Amino acid sequence: MSISFISTCEAEDGMIGAAVDNDDDDGASSYQTTKFLSGKQRYWESMTSNDVAAIRKANEKLLDHAVGTINNLYYDHSGGNNFFQGDFYKRWKDVKKSAYKDEGEKVKVADGSSFSFDTREGALKAMRYLVGSLNDPYSKYLTREDLEKEVNRADEGFLGTGLYVEVSVEKDRKQLLGKKGTTKVMGSKSSLLSVTRAENLPVVSAVAPHSPGERVGMLVGDRIVQIGDVSFLGCTRKDVQFLLNRFIPHSDATEYFGYTPTLTIASPVLDNSAGGIIGYRLSKLRIPTSAMQPYTPYTPVAYKSSTNENTFSGGDSICNWQLLAPQNSIFEKGSEYTIDQPIESGVGYIRLTRFSRTGTSRFIDAVSKLEALGARSYIVDVRNNYGGVLQEAMLTATSMIRDPKTPLCYTLNNRGAFTPHDAEEYIIDKRYPGYILSKEPRWAVLEEAKSKNPSFFSGDGEQGVKRGLKMPQNSMQYQEQSRARSMQKSLVIIMNEGTASSAEVFVSSLRDNGRALALVGSKTYGKGLIQHTFPMPDGGGLRLTVAEYLTPSLQHVTNVGVAQYDEKGNFIGGGIQPDVYCDTKGIPNNPGADLCVDKALDVLNQGQSFVYKPPQKVIRLNDNEYL
Repeated sequence: MSISFISTCEAEDGMIGAAVDNDDDDGASSYQTTKFLSGKQRYWESMTSNDVAAIRKANEKLLDHAVGTINNLYYDHSGGNNFFQGDFYKRWKDVKKSAYKDEGEKVKVADGSSFSFDTREGALKAMRYLVGSLNDPYSKYLTREDLEKEVNRADEGFLGTGLYVEVSVEKDRKQLLGKKGTTKVMGSKSSLLSVTRAENLPVVSAVAPHSPGERVGMLVGDRIVQIGDVSFLGCTRKDVQFLLNRFIPHSDATEYFGYTPTLTIASPVLDNSAGGIIGYRLSKLRIPTSAMQPYTPYTPVAYKSSTNENTFSGGDSICNWQLLAPQNSIFEKGSEYTIDQPIESGVGYIRLTRFSRTGTSRFIDAVSKLEALGARSYIVDVRNNYGGVLQEAMLTATSMIRDPKTPLCYTLNNRGAFTPHDAEEYIIDKRYPGYILSKEPRWAVLEEAKSKNPSFFSGDGEQGVKRGLKMPQNSMQYQEQSRARSMQKSLVIIMNEGTASSAEVFVSSLRDNGRALALVGSKTYGKGLIQHTFPMPDGGGLRLTVAEYLTPSLQHVTNVGVAQYDEKGNFIGGGIQPDVYCDTKGIPNNPGADLCVDKALDVLNQGQSFVYKPPQKVIRLNDNEYL
């Protein structure tokens, strides 16, 4: 079946225009009389005045503040290939020259643009030009309205589907293997949408766990071609942003498309032999909204027993858990297992969807409940966990690591400061939950750290002295390591394309240090960059990449330049590779019906460790497994 579209942008030509920022502050006065006001108040006093000179001066100060922040703190993860301070400052001088040109004088910057500081809109255009020239998809300028939208963004995601959709900021031409146009699929009457035609389509940047979008199989990297009768084909990025702004403030899709909106999706098609995207396959999906299908934790029918008072599953949308048993799995039919028999070797399944204070406490609570039920091994599922608080991710990982000197990650900033972060940083924290997933007592690691480094602790348990910046190294003797490992409970981690940012820190810290038997799933998102939002004089925020983290094995998660290609020249991108490959469309609410959970159970049954030894080559075993 062929799918044809009429571009909304072409059908409504001329509808796209710049929005006017109407400030409603009262009591406008001249710039010169507001020296005792805050920077934000002074800026907006100037914007509401009729003094063109004051408006120009306020806008120039705003931009100059942003330029200084970028020059001092921006981290170029390409190693200087994309950003040079001298070039960036020259670009800023060209913008000012363009803005202050004499009447009738034609002054343009390198790409042909011209600027004016006479209006708020002119300053925003210059700001976005300067920040966009960094070629960093994660650095952006946010107006105060943008920040407010982020704070008030509904958890239901885009139109209640659980999808987080953004305007595409990176071109896929570097991944294009075929020629421009439509690439034909051998043996098929259909065709793929070319990378060139799809590059401006809005892209799915995250999929909310337990959402309708996740259940129908949407993945990070999918692109949206059409929503109902609204098509994005043929639109520029500016047009796409305008159209998305009509829908993003509304978490309820019923106003536009009913309770089950129809989306046309373009899913990337990869070349398995050479790597890279060769095109996009189109498909139509009817996705029920969260209002129609709200999340409810799965409760296995077989666990309901009149003679057993224990609860074998629980949790919420942040962290849910279940004690896996054979009769609740589609892969173990015919088992003699009954709920009233003693559990000899239960497997604890925990799905953690975000890293936050709440997520950490609920993860520890889930472990405590599974331990009480007799869990002997664990599966931790971080699919579609798009990160959260980095410190919480490292605190959670630390709770499963025996040696206090174990490196969790390394950070590198724009001044070349290379900082190791080891487990000891979090063991000395008051919120450290203790050592879990082991037969040893929870206080074992904390007491060892106190005995070996008493000066690190004060009476209230906090860090007492500043620690030296030494490279972490294993502090345990070989005999101690062997004994500690024998006491640990087996652990397997499941991940996918939606596992990103601090979730990748969590995964790599456990895999690289040999704590996890294996990583099961597909390659992670590949975002090893750290952003910080700096307040701006106009009340907005400058979100800037300020550092990068490296895994304990000193591997980049965000690969750039030649690192994106293997020794044969094939595009591999960034991200963390799995040890056992498993890729399914959609994540079922019932773990017993999940193919990736079944793969994880196979690893636990084999009891062997797929220890990561970088650089590691991926070897195809069969249709579903890689090593």
